[in-house]
Amino acid sequence: MRSYTDVIQALHNMKRDLEISIQAEQRGQDTETDYHKEWGAKHRVAWDEIRKQIDVGEFLYSSESLQILESLNAETKAHYETYYDHLEAFQAAVEKCLPEIKSAARRDLGLPRIKRL
Repeated sequence: MRSYTDVIQALHNMKRDLEISIQAEQRGQDTETDYHKEWGAKHRVAWDEIRKQIDVGEFLYSSESLQILESLNAETKAHYETYYDHLEAFQAAVEKCLPEIKSAARRDLGLPRIKRL
């Protein structure tokens, strides 16, 4: 459970940093502020955590969960013409991964499904 929690928290930090970065790009804001640097640092730490968990692989994760994380890694390797395009693609990949890994974690840990209203 701890490993899945670490992955989900890392994805949350990446998602939040991407939201902040996209908003700054849209507004033409300076991203050299302490606030932006702090979130950028959290993003780098989170991405290191995801990569570490991919390396840990099936020692802790099911094949399905590992595939979800590997897909995220593959989807973020593309090169984009603009920084904004890169941010949007990265955000889409993280937002796709987050619910998938949570569902896989619930199955792997034998937790009941959550029914959404």
